[in-house]
Amino acid sequence: MKNSGDYLGHYRLLTCLRQTSQCLFYLAEDINDPGALYTLQLWPAIALQSRDSYIEFLEWVKALVNLRDPALVPVIDGDVVEGHPYLVQGSELVTRSETLTLRLARSSREPLLIAEARQIVEQVGRGLVAAHRLDMLHGQLAPQWVLLTADGRTLLSGLKPPFALPDQDHPRYCPPEGRISKRGDQYALAMLVRDVLASTSHEERSGFNLAALEPATDPDPQRRFASIRAFLRALGYELPFPESPLERWERPAGPAMQGGIDRHKVMASAQGSQHGQDQGQDQPAISEDVPLATIMAPPPPPSPAVSGSSGPVTPITPALPLTPVTPPPLSPAETFPVGAAGLQSGGGHRQNLAFTGSVTTPAAIASRVARQLRTVRLPALMARRRRIALSTALAIILVLLLILGGIWLYGLLPATAASVTIVPVRQQIVQSYTFARAQSDDFANHQVATRVLSYTTPKRSKTLPSSIAHANIPATHARGKLVFSSVSRDIQPDESLVIQASNGLDIAIIDHGLIRSQGSTTVDAIVEQAGSQGNIPAHFLDGFYAYSGSAAHPSFTAYISNPAPFTGGADAYDGPEVTQKDINDAQRDLTEQLQQEVKQHLQTQLHAGEDFLNLGSDVLDCSVQMQADHVAGDHSSRVTVTGQLSCKAVAYDAQALIGWVEQDLQQRVEHSLGAHFGRVGELQTSALLGIVQAPQFLFIASGQWVLQLDAAGRQAVAQSIAGLSQDEARALLLKRFHAKTRSMQLAPLWGKHLPASANAITIIGLSSLPPGS
Repeated sequence: MKNSGDYLGHYRLLTCLRQTSQCLFYLAEDINDPGALYTLQLWPAIALQSRDSYIEFLEWVKALVNLRDPALVPVIDGDVVEGHPYLVQGSELVTRSETLTLRLARSSREPLLIAEARQIVEQVGRGLVAAHRLDMLHGQLAPQWVLLTADGRTLLSGLKPPFALPDQDHPRYCPPEGRISKRGDQYALAMLVRDVLASTSHEERSGFNLAALEPATDPDPQRRFASIRAFLRALGYELPFPESPLERWERPAGPAMQGGIDRHKVMASAQGSQHGQDQGQDQPAISEDVPLATIMAPPPPPSPAVSGSSGPVTPITPALPLTPVTPPPLSPAETFPVGAAGLQSGGGHRQNLAFTGSVTTPAAIASRVARQLRTVRLPALMARRRRIALSTALAIILVLLLILGGIWLYGLLPATAASVTIVPVRQQIVQSYTFARAQSDDFANHQVATRVLSYTTPKRSKTLPSSIAHANIPATHARGKLVFSSVSRDIQPDESLVIQASNGLDIAIIDHGLIRSQGSTTVDAIVEQAGSQGNIPAHFLDGFYAYSGSAAHPSFTAYISNPAPFTGGADAYDGPEVTQKDINDAQRDLTEQLQQEVKQHLQTQLHAGEDFLNLGSDVLDCSVQMQADHVAGDHSSRVTVTGQLSCKAVAYDAQALIGWVEQDLQQRVEHSLGAHFGRVGELQTSALLGIVQAPQFLFIASGQWVLQLDAAGRQAVAQSIAGLSQDEARALLLKRFHAKTRSMQLAPLWGKHLPASANAITIIGLSSLPPGS
């Protein structure tokens, strides 16, 4: 076991605050970040010797660090030192929290409210689902691993590490199949739900679907719910985050599903869609279980018309070509030859011509003129088209340059005004102090005056009725020892010996072995008649007895006596009986009663502003003296316990110390966060001494600080983000002021940067968010 002040890695152990059968819990401080407190869970009885077990533990720690959920105690770090593994978690595990085990123990006097029960069930279920989403198991779920914090949260811890541990302290939460699985976690959760509901008033349980507990606790894990999420949904809870791919993969498919698709539904949807198109009606809705590609597949092409089909068939006429067609060259029919002999004109007059060649007809002339016109117009048309294309390209380039220039100017020039809406996030500050006990207060030098108060109660009594009204105990046989001497012959082990006493009792010898004639032999005996009559006194048998003998064994005589009385014979009983539980309950109730008496008396000894230091789990260090008038098994209708307490407590001036701590914390916050942060809510404090004789004690203070959006705070925020881009401003607000940006509105729709002047920026603050948001 490690002591206060020892180091594990870069963590200094402050004090041991909790111990279980498996591990120890220390309050530890990170030496690399003074003032940061964590819970260090150490397994001193576990030694990881092999390299494989060491790597397996580190992989498990890495998975826990990545497992972040509001329903789980955060895991910060973990390692192995000298073969012993340890885990570093949030300080809620040992400070400012109460285990569900303690809360259920006092539910008989202070029943759980239905709202508390709902939150416990929902948060524990959510933590298990978060672990199962990453394929991690809890493996040892029990009330001792459920924490109820002072600020009203419910956190789950205690995931089983990858090495063997002692048996669980709560075997009733272990699944019947005896192995760790997701459905085993479901069984443990269902048992926890039963215990939580049993701690509430009966009339408030109507809001739960108690029928869901029966399948969740079925001995056959295959008949339980498919997942924790399904079990919670059956109870009436719906988790706020969707299923992970692993959950969807592990969810069993229905019997009508093949490959994840309901083929009957696909066919019905497709046929209904086609029928709606044919009839001109609305198409039916398509199920979400049917792939869109299946429903939206294109219809097959129509079949060509065949002979005998109904309706006329319209022929398709091809379109005329749009490109110009060059006319063919002139044919010989368009010209006629002219020779030297001339041409005989009408009337038979022959005239001589001065040239030879071809004479062109009017159709040929028109064709030739058309070819010349096309030759002249084609280059002009192509030049005009090139000018239009060039103008269009220049216009497009000019528009692109204007757009790019506008974007460049938009990203360079600041806006003339801006409105920024932010949501501050509260920062949780935890600071620890070590104070020495002294005669007078000197907080600056970490010295605090303390006083030891003591009180011893008078003897008090507590009587409780026995829990068993009808014990129904059968009668028992008396047993004792007999001494044989002066035996006339050796008695063999197989001889059956029964002595008939003078009062009519039959005393049988049990497994007597060989009884020799020489000397004396002591044997075990039992009275065959059950009841108290068999408790014969000493020397009730004291004289010579004769055995008549048989065909197998001759007769003999022997001197027989019982030097001690027979005991154990009891008559049948069917009345009240005291149990050990009755005695324990009476002692517990009396102890609580005496503790309240001690606290009330010691409260009267406190000075103004004083309070008690915590001594472990309580402020009292008591020695108890208890005595019961019955033991377990006594026939009595009641049991009375008498006892007294002698207690000590240590007082200190809590009001003055808390005032000094508030000032010191505010100075630390202004130095680390800034001058515009103020505390919200009360400061949570705890003073831990350990034992009365300890020379110093640990004082832990925690509170929440948030950005104060008064006039000075808004001006400081505006000055910090003036002239920055929107992305730079968002990053600065989150890093320096711990505020998330809800929106940024720049006016008049020009510029990507915020105005250069802080006076042109309006800061709007919304309600703050809790730490870690």
